[in-house]
Amino acid sequence: MREQRDHRGKKFVITKGKQPNEIVSEIKKDDKLLGAQIQSEINELKQAKATAGKAGEHPDVEVVKR
Repeated sequence: MREQRDHRGKKFVITKGKQPNEIVSEIKKDDKLLGAQIQSEINELKQAKATAGKAGEHPDVEVVKR
């Protein structure tokens, strides 16, 4: 499976011999994995912020905001 973009910037997928339901299940699996990764990173950021404390409380620790 190979994802590409057409001339309008819209995504499409080139497959070799896969059935549509197989493609959908792969996409759903990828979505779940990405969701888990995002949640893990959010938890890490919350933990880092909790460890660093409020801004100004520990002047030697800098909290990065995105």
